[in-house]
Amino acid sequence: MGGALIFLMLVIFMPFLPRVFHFAPMHAIDFCLALIAGIVSITWFEILKIFMRKGHIDLLEDKK
Repeated sequence: MGGALIFLMLVIFMPFLPRVFHFAPMHAIDFCLALIAGIVSITWFEILKIFMRKGHIDLLEDKK
């Protein structure tokens, strides 16, 4: 994880690397879509964990 973060920071902040990887500036709508996708994915997983804790959902039960 640390190596990926360092590489990401290098690619973002070194002036020549975005051109090497053909990066373009992010538009506001792209940023908003990424933010919404992240929030939705985290929220549904947290709701799933709550239901699993309360015993409403058992993903490990045998379906015979």
